[in-house]
Amino acid sequence: MMYIIGFIVVIIAIVLIRSFIYRIRLNKQIKTDPRYRFLDTDEDKIIYESPECICTEHYLKTKVGIKKV
Repeated sequence: MMYIIGFIVVIIAIVLIRSFIYRIRLNKQIKTDPRYRFLDTDEDKIIYESPECICTEHYLKTKVGIKKV
């Protein structure tokens, strides 16, 4: 029984570490990729904002990701 709990803890730790690394890479890509140049500028006016998503003139930012509109 102890081995099963240890195995589950190791799997959860691996998944959390991989998701953390993925988020770091995604943020780095967003900062350097010219396709996302309007994300943090004042030129891109926010049209709608809620806790789940932000809609701007060029992008739809959600908890899942960012889509070009």
